[in-house]
Amino acid sequence: MDERRQLADRRKHGRGGRRPGDRSGFSPLVMVLDADHRRRDLTEAILAKLQFAVAPVDSVAKAISVAAALRPSVIVCAPEDLNSIREGLRAPALVVAVAAEVAVTDALVEVVRAAIRSDTSV
Repeated sequence: MDERRQLADRRKHGRGGRRPGDRSGFSPLVMVLDADHRRRDLTEAILAKLQFAVAPVDSVAKAISVAAALRPSVIVCAPEDLNSIREGLRAPALVVAVAAEVAVTDALVEVVRAAIRSDTSV
């Protein structure tokens, strides 16, 4: 069978909040840890609109257990949760502490992009 695509090849279009210099072929997974469901939902919406894959969680314990399975590109959390997350993770991961007022702004996106590009914890 000769199967042909009817629509344009969408691989030519950037996805996942990527820039031309970023690695191709994947959409970065961002885990958002926030106990405040409204702020977590808003942060998720901002990142999803920019085509990041988002995994929202509401507690440090849940973030640690989910991170083992999902292996997110970066974990965004509040500054007070930073040490708990880093101590609980079994595998190294990028963990970014973001203040509550930054979590719902465009600055969040730049922090996430910078962390993914640097491949080191911020």
